[in-house]
Amino acid sequence: MKLRVWNKLTKEMLYDGFKIDADGDVFLLDYDGEHLCEPEDVIVMRGVNLQDKNGKEIYEKDLISCFPRDNAEGSSKDIREIEYDNWNCGCCDNIYGFSGFGYDKNDDIFVVGNSLENPELKND
Repeated sequence: MKLRVWNKLTKEMLYDGFKIDADGDVFLLDYDGEHLCEPEDVIVMRGVNLQDKNGKEIYEKDLISCFPRDNAEGSSKDIREIEYDNWNCGCCDNIYGFSGFGYDKNDDIFVVGNSLENPELKND
């Protein structure tokens, strides 16, 4: 499983330079060694084992550009946030609620950012 970490203090997204132990504690790695993070200072996000149309890995909290589920004629793309519930990974919208994330790589879905670094992109 791929993971990434958002460091709330530095406002940086980390794809490496960290480790997570069996208890779920996050350690940042640097030239001084390992530094334990306070749980409130980091957000750990799971990869969803899927890629967008350009081959970019998709993670929790990513914002994707996609057509609405009803895909009505003339509908435009929405920006949706990737989330996990207890069993699935998917997107949530105000009309349908949470929907499972079922698509293949040929669908017209693109990662446009994430809700932590690019909150202005979110549809509210």
